[in-house]
Amino acid sequence: MPSESRIDEVFSTSMFNYKNTLADNIFDAYPLFDWIDKNGGEAKVMEDNANDIVLPLMYATNTTVKSYSGYDTIDTTPQVGHGNAKYPMRQVAGTVTIDRFTERQNAGRAQIVNLFKSKMKQLEMSFIDQINAMLFGDGTGNDSKDITGLKAIVAATPTTGTVGGFDASVYAWWRNYYASAAKTTTIYDNLLAKMRTAYNTTGKGKKDKISLIITDQTTFEGYEKLMTTTINFMVGSANLSRGDLGWDNLTYKGAVMTFDEDCTSEYMYFLNPTYINFHADKETYFEPMPFIRASKQDARTSMVLLYGELCCSNRQRQGILYSTQS
Repeated sequence: MPSESRIDEVFSTSMFNYKNTLADNIFDAYPLFDWIDKNGGEAKVMEDNANDIVLPLMYATNTTVKSYSGYDTIDTTPQVGHGNAKYPMRQVAGTVTIDRFTERQNAGRAQIVNLFKSKMKQLEMSFIDQINAMLFGDGTGNDSKDITGLKAIVAATPTTGTVGGFDASVYAWWRNYYASAAKTTTIYDNLLAKMRTAYNTTGKGKKDKISLIITDQTTFEGYEKLMTTTINFMVGSANLSRGDLGWDNLTYKGAVMTFDEDCTSEYMYFLNPTYINFHADKETYFEPMPFIRASKQDARTSMVLLYGELCCSNRQRQGILYSTQS
């Protein structure tokens, strides 16, 4: 059995070396995480500190731009239409605890390392479950300490609620696109038409169109069934200019379409990574803390910390269809 100081060294070294693996495995596990992590670096932003995240917004055009002739007076009216959205940095933590009796049962360096890896795998899966659920939530969980999720940022009722410090009931420009995709007579008979409108409206004819459509499994399979009878398509396409996504997906006008088990039933999100990002403190991104022996327990514990928040700087470029199966 290694000495006490040697065990501390093994645990601390293993924890440090596991940091990047932990982050990679977590973000590979679910489509929304994977898209955030791999989409050309646009969807994940590493901050220098854990202060509130402040994003500049532009919500109106400059009205001074117009034609003129000769000595016409050129408009120099000061312009409004700029502001800042503010998002608080959220905190997420998990712990690994190993008691000394278990250490003795796994005597030897190799056994200790294997024990550590088993504990870390358990923590990894728990991080995945919790954060992914938060990313599809509204941020009100655990007394509003949760990461703000799509249910708030790309809301099915975007005319109410405050996101990034702006009240959508006051500021019409701070509302995402939303529409019902409810059937007329048979299930999904409106889905393709509604998807087309959502895609075109959120893009407004610009190059920065949505790149991810994510929905629940039932709606995804309903869309796939429509495709098998009407349109040629590719399943599991990984030929993407912004990264090889390792999960089954379809494509819609170049956007990746997939499903996530945490997505609210009958919701379909249209997401543009230019304006929706995950911001994290670069020094606290699945950051392992040293193992510390508890004062009243025969065990030692390490915390793994994440400071981060899902943020949006242009809700009009995001969209949602709801009642997709109704």
